[in-house]
Amino acid sequence: MAIKIGINGMGRIGRMVVRSIIENKNTNLKIQHINNKSNLETTCKLIKYDSIHGKLNANLDFDDGHLIINKNKITFSQFSKIEDIPWKKFNVDYVLECTG
Repeated sequence: MAIKIGINGMGRIGRMVVRSIIENKNTNLKIQHINNKSNLETTCKLIKYDSIHGKLNANLDFDDGHLIINKNKITFSQFSKIEDIPWKKFNVDYVLECTG
C-alpha cells in the first residue's frame, strides 16, 4: 500500500519532489494533496516545464480543485499557514514541508 503524501509549497523543492516521484514511477508514494500559494494553472505549468531539467514526460492538467498528473487527481489548496491545512480531510499520511 502506497504512502499518501501531502506537499506544502511548490517552489523548487516541491516541484522536484513531484518530478522525482513521477519520473521514477515510484509506486510506494502517492501524491495525495498539494498546498501552494499560486493557482493551479501556474503550478501545472511550472511542474511541466523546468528550466534545468526540461519538460516533464507526463500528462499534466488541472480542473476545479485538482492537479491531474497521468490521470491521477491530486487535491489542491491555497492555504497561507500550514497549521490551517486540514491534512486529515485530504487523507494524507505524511506532509513534506517544501516552502524553503
